[in-house]
Amino acid sequence: MSFEQPPRPRWGLRIALAAGSALVLVLGVVTVVWAVAPCDSGMSHVRGECVGVTDGSEVFSPELEDVERRIAAENDRVADDDFVVTVAVLMPMTAGEDDSLSISQIRSYLQGAHVAQVNANQDRRGLKVRLALANEGRYEHAWKEVAERLVDMVEPENLVAVTGLGLSSPETALGARELAAAGIPMVGYLSADRFNSLPGEHGPAIAGLHRVSPSIEQELGTIAEHLDELVGPQPTALLVRDGNGDDIYTADLRENFQEKFGAAWQRSGRTTGSYTGGPDAFGLGTQFEYIADRICTSEVNVVLYAGRSNLLPDFVEKVRRRGCDPHRHITIITGSESTDLHLSADPGTAPVSVLYASVADPAALADARNQDRPLYTAFTGALHRLFDADAPVSNWSVLGHDATLAAVTAAQHAVGRHPGVPTTNGVLAHLRLLNHETNSVAGASGRFTFDSDSGDRVSGSIPVLRRSGDGQVEVVVPGGDAG
Repeated sequence: MSFEQPPRPRWGLRIALAAGSALVLVLGVVTVVWAVAPCDSGMSHVRGECVGVTDGSEVFSPELEDVERRIAAENDRVADDDFVVTVAVLMPMTAGEDDSLSISQIRSYLQGAHVAQVNANQDRRGLKVRLALANEGRYEHAWKEVAERLVDMVEPENLVAVTGLGLSSPETALGARELAAAGIPMVGYLSADRFNSLPGEHGPAIAGLHRVSPSIEQELGTIAEHLDELVGPQPTALLVRDGNGDDIYTADLRENFQEKFGAAWQRSGRTTGSYTGGPDAFGLGTQFEYIADRICTSEVNVVLYAGRSNLLPDFVEKVRRRGCDPHRHITIITGSESTDLHLSADPGTAPVSVLYASVADPAALADARNQDRPLYTAFTGALHRLFDADAPVSNWSVLGHDATLAAVTAAQHAVGRHPGVPTTNGVLAHLRLLNHETNSVAGASGRFTFDSDSGDRVSGSIPVLRRSGDGQVEVVVPGGDAG
């Protein structure tokens, strides 16, 4: 096997072109310069946002400036090395107050990815890693042009993998298929079942897609297995669903709830509370109040919440302030998105708790029963050294690290001891070879492998956690040994 000498990085050229573009604007169309700040070269304005791909020099949001500057500095530090690959992070890099993906989650993901980048670059003789930041926009509206830009980066900038792909949306699926068609490996942290790379009822396979987080089916299956011991025998459940048909994540939650918690749902007469979420939601608080009132007129003690986590605190607030039986405890079951949930410290008038399963929840990873806790401790130490001693560790920083680490591990394995730069085919082949415990990824979330057919994460049993009404988190079912 032979390896070609890589071309020099073009980040500097791109920045120079950006300066030239700004000068043209100043000289030719002054009003545009004042109305819209110039984007970096390779970027474009779409709906008031700079979208496209940068090395970190284009700051997408003020809250991301610190981490982007650090990524840009590390990119510059390794730019003149002989053998450098580019790993792109593809996700929205801007967010509004009520968006499914918050700016703090985006920042945490990038921080985790940067930790993996710096760790990989510590080997003075090994393959070096640049991170490219690909912003497809707050609503992923620029998914196509950004995906096309990433495809164009494969040859000249040694792009070998794309990570991120965090929102389980139609746009994410379309972008992933565009990358798959070009043979680019992907390592995502999305959990919706239909992103599984095996063909099924939801469509053809997305080739080359691997996931560092378990699927919704795996997560809810773990909770269902322990349901009676966690909420009591013969539970009665109300299904709460988001009526937004375009949200793949909430649709997959609903389907899995109906399948895995069917008996509990049947005991309520298959009672359902539907609300309309999404960016255009109106009167959401009133909708949640009506659903909370439904609990008062039933024997429900479990709520199956098939909705986005950013709306869950409002729903919890309405349920725990319901005007009926203050002694009946309500358990809300949902997906791992609720790992970073922030609840009011006021427990309200009625007891409520949230039950979820997650491989990347900091409480589970720091638990003394976690056999891979030293890996998590090493990650948190590196995060705090690179950023701030008080920098929060979250589900997103853990998965950002692990997705980047998996891509980098495959790239390193592809070249082995031979100096050179791997191809996308080589990296994809070695991602598929991370399929046995002797060839596992030592992630912050624990050791894991990938199913060589589906690309799904394979690890021990998933921890189940309970978040009480005052926000305290307890590990009620610890994770098991890696398989």
